[in-house]
Amino acid sequence: MPTGGILVIDDNKVIRRLCESLLSILNVPYNEAKTAEEGFHLADSCSPDIILLDICLPDADGFEVLKRLKDHSLVRKSHIIMLTSESDIETIVRALKEGASDYIRKPFAGRELVARVKNLLLHRQSERTIAKDLATGAALQQKFLTPETDLLTTFANCGYHVQTYSRPYASVSGDFFYPVSFNDCSCGLFFGDTCGHGLSAALISMRIIGSLHTMVYANNSPANHLQLLNEDLQGVLPKDRFIAACYIFFMQDTMILSNAGQPYPVKISGSKVKEIRVGGYPIGQFSEPWYNNEFVPVNSSDRILIYSDGLIEAQNRDGECFGRERLFQILSKTSGVTLKKMVAAIVRELEKFCGNTQYEDDVSLIALEKSSPKTDNRTSIPNTQHAIGEFIEQFKKRIIKKYILTDKHRDYAEYVLIECLDNAWEHGNKRDPDLSITLIWSVSEVIRIRFPLGKYQGKNTA
Repeated sequence: MPTGGILVIDDNKVIRRLCESLLSILNVPYNEAKTAEEGFHLADSCSPDIILLDICLPDADGFEVLKRLKDHSLVRKSHIIMLTSESDIETIVRALKEGASDYIRKPFAGRELVARVKNLLLHRQSERTIAKDLATGAALQQKFLTPETDLLTTFANCGYHVQTYSRPYASVSGDFFYPVSFNDCSCGLFFGDTCGHGLSAALISMRIIGSLHTMVYANNSPANHLQLLNEDLQGVLPKDRFIAACYIFFMQDTMILSNAGQPYPVKISGSKVKEIRVGGYPIGQFSEPWYNNEFVPVNSSDRILIYSDGLIEAQNRDGECFGRERLFQILSKTSGVTLKKMVAAIVRELEKFCGNTQYEDDVSLIALEKSSPKTDNRTSIPNTQHAIGEFIEQFKKRIIKKYILTDKHRDYAEYVLIECLDNAWEHGNKRDPDLSITLIWSVSEVIRIRFPLGKYQGKNTA
């Protein structure tokens, strides 16, 4: 049986024949039923675009049939035109309130019937086109605007565990994030919430991602990046549109945070839960906003929670918001469990609180946890100038460049390393050329270098 097209549910055979004759000009599939049950069966099998429904059927009330059709997953998008001999306004208003797209009074003129059905067929065609575009937008968003695999990989390389949760309000979410790797031990995370939903929100988000990609090596300040984004989008967005955003640079033991209208990120240290209160105007609203950088120390096992306002503004059936206080209580209670269980607890409590209430906004969150520092590394080096020289070059490339961010401190760390090894070589080579040099190093807030060599030992810090 062909799908789509028109389904007529009417017990009057004359009406059915008349509809078939008049609507044949539209060249779409046509089906008809004389009872409600037969109509349900046909609607289920052919998923019509348009249903012409008699308000007075022999086996069911037309309004009950309308409700059942609108509740059916395969039919709820069909446009229903009520056929009625009733002329009172109350009947017509009730039909429209309960989901009918239009109504036609019997007896009807042929041109009126064809015109109304044709308009709704065109509307349904437009809906299908939009649905395909949204599906494409959702796929692009999942790949480019919420790249979870890139997020996990980028932050794993920088010593962070990550858990995410996202529940879009529509097929294309207004929430998005963008992870960026600066080097082996530092990375950034842009978390944005575009006002609105659908393709327009996705296009704005894609523009931001493209701009961020070109800014990676522009400067070392998230506040400057937000400023540049605001300048780029100034005058482009409608007056009622803006982007709330938060941009964070994660370094070895510090994060640098700048905010543009997002809910304050939360830092969880043990059972202590504290907002990082950095404010700023949303992007795209003001020509000369001012964004600040906040430097926040991050220790092993510290957690950072970033979330969209849809989380705390989600409502239950009584109109009560989920709220910050409820979120903070969950964070305090789950400080001793894994990051995955903490996020699961937030989601579980949110769903329990909202019940069957429809979400009015996207809900997104990203939770990060700083991994434990690396243990001491021990290396044995032959006590020759050639071996020491090769080791210094490898240490500079793999350790100093990876863990130290500024040229000034890199130069100092290299100086300390050379001094340590030079002293070790002097002591070892003069007394026993076959004696190896043992270098022990660790990375925490600083790089610590030790070289135990019998009674000749050295220790230094860079």
